[in-house]
Amino acid sequence: MGIKSHARMTEDVEVKILEEAVETSYEKAGSKAVRNEKISRQTVKNKIEKLEIPIEREKSEKKREVKYLYVEADEAHVSLQYKEKRGDLKGKKYKGCELAKVVYVHEGKREGKKQAEKN
Repeated sequence: MGIKSHARMTEDVEVKILEEAVETSYEKAGSKAVRNEKISRQTVKNKIEKLEIPIEREKSEKKREVKYLYVEADEAHVSLQYKEKRGDLKGKKYKGCELAKVVYVHEGKREGKKQAEKN
């Protein structure tokens, strides 16, 4: 019959579960896959996690080389939402705002025609 040893469901049921899980929740996928049976959300999640999807990446001919690469770090103050009134979020170091870490990488400033004319 094509059923592997210790198998709890056939491959066509697994395929139906995966197809349904793409469109709906894990719970609905488990209930719609087989008539008169219900497959748990955890089982659906486990089936999805066991999938091995090969990722094909484009191979670049040659990576670009730069003389200098600048890494800059800073912080930004971000205003927080509040539940009912300002300052009701507990456990925050600063009331009403949070510090966000910002890191950016660049190759430096490029001189264009306008910048070269100014100098």
